[in-house]
Amino acid sequence: YEDTNTTESLRLSLNNSVSDSVLIIHGDLVFNPATIQCFDRTQSSVIVDSVGQIRDDETGVTIVNQEATFFAYGLSCKWGQIAYFVGKELHLLKKICSDRNKSKMYTFEILNEIIQLGGKFKSIEPRNMKIYEVDGLKDLR
Repeated sequence: YEDTNTTESLRLSLNNSVSDSVLIIHGDLVFNPATIQCFDRTQSSVIVDSVGQIRDDETGVTIVNQEATFFAYGLSCKWGQIAYFVGKELHLLKKICSDRNKSKMYTFEILNEIIQLGGKFKSIEPRNMKIYEVDGLKDLR
């Protein structure tokens, strides 16, 4: 990550995948199976947290009619850093990640760009979800 960010990792992964769907999970998460067993594989979606499992200083998301509409810091509902891509949204993800000028983008910035280009993400908050982000040893307590 000295010269790139999440987008470059996604580009490399997408270049080596022939799947018609992709599940992106940030590598610093610990979660239970219920967190990812809820995806409807026919539509792109994101995991959200409105009950405080994700820290306040993480990326938030606005939701309108169960659809994620904007990702940014300072929002009360948090993005769980897990996203499922299929169809139009997967096509847009591949297009964005293939642009080397965007190699420093964060995943939430990619999601915003996909939404701006007409993509849609259903917001999902699994009932029995347990999710934690581990940024250091103190998070393991």
